[in-house]
Amino acid sequence: MAQNKRQQRAEAKAEQGLSLYNKLKKNGVLQIAFVSALVVLVGGAIYTSYMKDDDPEYLKFHKQGEATLTNADGQVLATIDLEIADTEATREVGMMYRRSMKDNQGMLFVFPVEEPRSFWMRNTYLALDMIYVNAAGHVVTIQRNTTPLKEIHYTSDVPALYVLEVVAGFADRVGVDVGDRLTWKKTVTAPAE
Repeated sequence: MAQNKRQQRAEAKAEQGLSLYNKLKKNGVLQIAFVSALVVLVGGAIYTSYMKDDDPEYLKFHKQGEATLTNADGQVLATIDLEIADTEATREVGMMYRRSMKDNQGMLFVFPVEEPRSFWMRNTYLALDMIYVNAAGHVVTIQRNTTPLKEIHYTSDVPALYVLEVVAGFADRVGVDVGDRLTWKKTVTAPAE
């Protein structure tokens, strides 16, 4: 008998729930709730993927070499991993669209001839230090803490064959100055374009 009463109460509650469900369905509340929940879930997924610090694979750092900066006394100021931009296509894209780079990483732009250089920050989300280096390997100009996403031109004072881009503050942190020396070597061969 007690089991019958429990069963009757359960059936009554189920009937009340079904009745409420039918009323909500009739009034369109369920559709609105479902669509709202879907919007929240999809929006959250989009926001989460957009706000990640991770760059897509094609924008991630790929070590291709190493660079060492030394002062006039030969003291090592820093050794960093390099990604090398040594083709017209890789130099054109450079650091654009990237949202992260470690303090011990940099991109070295290698040009075919030494001449005055000018860089800008279009589509570049990271503040950078740009270190201009001549054919002899000497630092000739440093543009510190460049402004992201601006078309301000950051130029070398004299001709440069290389430009090393590192995170903003790097030059001050390690003590790089005009006259210091950059040596570098390629450690892997980049895949053909």
